[in-house]
Amino acid sequence: FQKPIWLIVFASIFMLMGLAMLGVFSVAMPNGVQNKVFQLQNRFQDSKPSNLFIVGALSTLVVGPCVAPPLIAILAFIATTDNSILGALYLFALGLGMSLPLVIFATVVTTVPKTGAFSKLLTKIFALLMFGVGLWLLSRLLSGSLALMLWGVLMFALSWVLWRSEFVQPMAKRIVKGLSVASLLLGLIWAIGGAMGNGNPLKPFTKLTQLSFQSVSNVDELNQAIGNSKNLVMLDVYADWCVSCQELEHITFAEPSVADELNQMTLLRLDITDTDDAQRKLLAELNLIGPPALLFFKDGQEVGRQIGVIGADELLLKLQQVNHR
Repeated sequence: FQKPIWLIVFASIFMLMGLAMLGVFSVAMPNGVQNKVFQLQNRFQDSKPSNLFIVGALSTLVVGPCVAPPLIAILAFIATTDNSILGALYLFALGLGMSLPLVIFATVVTTVPKTGAFSKLLTKIFALLMFGVGLWLLSRLLSGSLALMLWGVLMFALSWVLWRSEFVQPMAKRIVKGLSVASLLLGLIWAIGGAMGNGNPLKPFTKLTQLSFQSVSNVDELNQAIGNSKNLVMLDVYADWCVSCQELEHITFAEPSVADELNQMTLLRLDITDTDDAQRKLLAELNLIGPPALLFFKDGQEVGRQIGVIGADELLLKLQQVNHR
């Protein structure tokens, strides 16, 4: 599910669910099925625990469409993680989030906010969150600068939603307006930073240092490149669809101190965006499953490796360690 086609499919699902939450279209059960459910509920109106359990179970079929967009979005996200335990925790958290408000409502019903400006604003914000997750998935396939500009556009949308909220209480209105202005400013910063060709959302005006990587795609090319180098060699196992790889490239490698150190090394890259047999053989030879991974070679021998994301300070320390081996 990490291939570009699947990322596009899942991103589209998130976008569609965002539109559903905005009311562009409805995700609901057919009216005939809902009527049958209501008829079954009417048969269990006693206050016996067993009847209450049945009514609650039937009610989920009716209120289910209300949470269908986030549920579908979560299922799509779980499919991209390839982690069943994490997926189970996400679904448990969703179920807990669905049930807790009902418990709170039953105990403190008079304090629950009535339907109005708050609920409308919350629905729109959740819709934007759906768009945000979709953009996050697509950002694996986009250039850093284009992704940063699109994040800026999303912040413009959030600013507009907040500004157009219908709060009448002076304090709430001031808070929401302030958040709207902050969102607008952040959107401008990201949009301008992206237009300047930068891709780091934490440092949108810092120009990315261009590192020169030599491409290798099989065992022979890797061994030849390592054998020809008199410097410390770093092999970057990379893929366009790998979010952690993008973080390494646009955040960790972009730090000037890190870039200066890396520019003194021989930099190799194994790009497995579209994996072939030779690349799979090389991964097996290196005892790797996939990206991200950084492998360090000195005098023809591996002297260290880093699996997963690493920060700038940690990478500098790692480079010092492997240099002294």
